Amino acid sequence: MDDRYSAALPENWSPQQPMRVVYQVRASFAGSMQVPDAHVELMYRPEVHGRSARTEVTVVPR
Repeated sequence: MDDRYSAALPENWSPQQPMRVVYQVRASFAGSMQVPDAHVELMYRPEVHGRSARTEVTVVPR
């Protein structure tokens, strides 16, 4: 799948400052799944970018 997410950062933010962006999803099925890596970049400065790690999660019904 291909999701898009837009976030607004403060005007005084610089690439030297760490920034945490959270993207939350809801699982539709129980089971073990691979969560793909996420890629982020500044809209008008794609040279400023980051990538998360891939991971595995287990979803259990409540």
